[in-house]
Amino acid sequence: MENYSERLRSALRLFDEADAYLILAGAGAAYEGGLESYGALLYEKFSDLAQKYMLTDLNEGFSLLPEHALPVFYSRYYSACIQDAPQSRLHTDLFALVRRKPHFLAQFTLDSLCEKAGFAQKNILFASGSLRYLQCPNACRELVLPFVPGAPFPRCPVCGRALVPNLRLFGDKFVPTRQYGERLAAQARFIGRAKRLLIFELGCSANGRLGANAAIVSDMLMRSNENFHVLRINKYEAFALPGLERQTLLFDEQIGKVLRDMLALRPARRRGRPKYSPPARRQNGFPQ
Repeated sequence: MENYSERLRSALRLFDEADAYLILAGAGAAYEGGLESYGALLYEKFSDLAQKYMLTDLNEGFSLLPEHALPVFYSRYYSACIQDAPQSRLHTDLFALVRRKPHFLAQFTLDSLCEKAGFAQKNILFASGSLRYLQCPNACRELVLPFVPGAPFPRCPVCGRALVPNLRLFGDKFVPTRQYGERLAAQARFIGRAKRLLIFELGCSANGRLGANAAIVSDMLMRSNENFHVLRINKYEAFALPGLERQTLLFDEQIGKVLRDMLALRPARRRGRPKYSPPARRQNGFPQ
């Protein structure tokens, strides 16, 4: 993709004009952030399971592993991607970039990279569900329990099956937690208050492997408001749907590079501007 400098200037213009930022963080952002689900992470932490069950991507384990192998898989996944997730330069730069304006983050992966970068939990929707909770695979009851790594998996008192993580990939069997419902409502209120929303779509695949599709969210929002724009940063799926070309700015460069360059250029663009004084009263981050 050509004219990187020109696209970067356009991104900065949209960034400055926006009154709020919605971040959609997908598998590509997690991969660049150090959690290589089809690379080092899979073959270093899950090599025995990958070899035995022919896994080529870590997330295939949720659907391909037999029930007796799942507790070990879940515990390792929780340890590698939540407890021991690295401090990601990409996610730290992202937080530094958006933190001074109202922002909300929908995370489509099962890790803690965004939290460790500084994003407040109240501003994060775990759109694919969470490994922190367990539910019945048949959704016999709208009951979720906390996941305790290493502990035996409880069984559903109705159907007798072992509980599974509380994930959207189980389709209509997904049991929304109260927290999930509250964050979903908070995201809707956030979007409803925005006048000029800039959507950062970072490494989001169209296949929605974990049961949620960020690209659909971006495209629906842009069709609902002509003042909403998206920065679609995706090495393999950088395209705009017909009718949305004017509102879509595409990058097929690495996510980290684009964010670093935006962050580096912002101070120069702000020289000579008066110091910003936030309004005295704010609600959900927006001026009243």
